[in-house]
Amino acid sequence: MSDFADKIILFDFWTYTCVNCVRTLPYLQDWHEKYADLGLLIVGVHTPEFDFEKLPENVAAAVADLGVGYAVAQDNERMTWNAYRVQAWPTKYIVDGDGFVRYYYRGEGAYADTELVIRFLLGEMGRDVSHIDPNTEPDPEPIAGTQATDFENFLTRELYAGTRRNIDFGGAYILNEEFYNAAGEVQEYTDPGEHRNHFLFLQGSWQSTEESLEYAATDSSYEGYIGFRFFANEVNAVLNHMPGESYDFRVEIDGGPVPQASAGSDIQYDDEGNSYVTVDSARMYRLIRQADVTSHDLLLRPADDRFSVFAFTFGAYGEDGN
Repeated sequence: MSDFADKIILFDFWTYTCVNCVRTLPYLQDWHEKYADLGLLIVGVHTPEFDFEKLPENVAAAVADLGVGYAVAQDNERMTWNAYRVQAWPTKYIVDGDGFVRYYYRGEGAYADTELVIRFLLGEMGRDVSHIDPNTEPDPEPIAGTQATDFENFLTRELYAGTRRNIDFGGAYILNEEFYNAAGEVQEYTDPGEHRNHFLFLQGSWQSTEESLEYAATDSSYEGYIGFRFFANEVNAVLNHMPGESYDFRVEIDGGPVPQASAGSDIQYDDEGNSYVTVDSARMYRLIRQADVTSHDLLLRPADDRFSVFAFTFGAYGEDGN
């Protein structure tokens, strides 16, 4: 740390498929642009959740796509994560020029408070920040009603598709009972019919892996699907893409195409009005972005066995919540 005695360092522990991390990036970029010349060094410590996030080319593509302008270091073996005893994404530490941790925050939010700490520590080092206006806006807040005590009308939790989270960690995110008896195998699934918030359900032929579910049929009939009932206004899917051509899958909400007013930024429409997504890289895809937090059933219908899904994330923020 002696090489950085004239700087304060903000370590942001993140991973590029984490929607909570992505929502913090505009604030980090803003601080970088305001204070980098005055001695703030931001280091995005990229600690992957999934194996494909360890690939340098995937991280580089995500950094470019997300507009990250500060330094990013890969922490694939979690050595830095463990050294700082990090427990969740995102987590921020601010270290002063003497190497002492002066600030810690886990999760989203506290953006104005974090900037005040940055300004205070720069002031301690004799840097004048008086000409820079700090952000005083309150943190984005979830839309009212998402913290209800009714389980069905509570913001949908993050849903994981792989056996590690469902079996090894006991998460139980999938309604189909046959999933738990066929770890690592190709299995024919039947939609259980009773759909509930917070759970995935499957139809058709699927191969389970530690981290994902891979569609195992090749007939291009769109008969199989992975689906869930959600209570949110934002839905995202973490999908893999192996080297080769891109592939498409259809997205249906309550039995039909996604209305344009509810479509996430990755939704497209074909000539017949079907809503679909093109997967061309390993990243988080934005499926739904609607004005209100409401309950719906969402289906993802793959066309072939290139489809590989890892997780689904949900949000309940207004337009100012990123």
